[in-house]
Amino acid sequence: AHSSANARRAALIDGERTISFAELERRTNRLARTLLVQGVRKGDRIALLLNDGSQFIEMVIAAGKVGAIAMLLNWRLTPAELGWIMGEGSPVAVYRAERFAGLVAEASGFRDFVIADDPLGEATYERWAGDGADGPLPIAIVGDDPLFMMFTSGTTGKPKGCVHSHASTIISAMAFAGRRGFVREDRNLSTGPLFHVAGLGQAFATMVVGGANVFIPRDSAVTA
Repeated sequence: AHSSANARRAALIDGERTISFAELERRTNRLARTLLVQGVRKGDRIALLLNDGSQFIEMVIAAGKVGAIAMLLNWRLTPAELGWIMGEGSPVAVYRAERFAGLVAEASGFRDFVIADDPLGEATYERWAGDGADGPLPIAIVGDDPLFMMFTSGTTGKPKGCVHSHASTIISAMAFAGRRGFVREDRNLSTGPLFHVAGLGQAFATMVVGGANVFIPRDSAVTA
């Protein structure tokens, strides 16, 4: 809705780059088509080990547009912990920032998982998001369809995967925004990790009212 009602308003501000709501819609449609070309299908899980920033948000949205489930991985975990989580989640692909190359390589020693062959640095990511058809995808998505999976901490035993649906994500964002009094003129300085429910929840709450998320510039190159 914001891609038309607030088309020119900033949705994501990442360093020197500003992505409007209309551009975010186009970019995530293109990214979703890239996922389809790479073989990702509705119901598949894809693991995201990314820096906090616009790529993280875009990849979660793109996954949702093909009906895939984004597994949000905590880059503070050890290789063994990540390997166990990926073994439980069984992602069909892992998309990571360049800075986490060693971490993913070590984690793969604890679990065999598929990593797409195409190395995705900054230029490749922008080609995925910036080129090609950008219209809506002909994939039926309903509110109960899962959107992303986070893993718990502070519990006994191993982390548990908690699945959030499209509907629960939107309802939670609306409730968060209403409780905090967010309006579309607001800008949220996103400082919490997006792999955590608080950081991602606040980002989505800002977006649901048409506000902008501002990210601190970091190494953002991604590899698939």
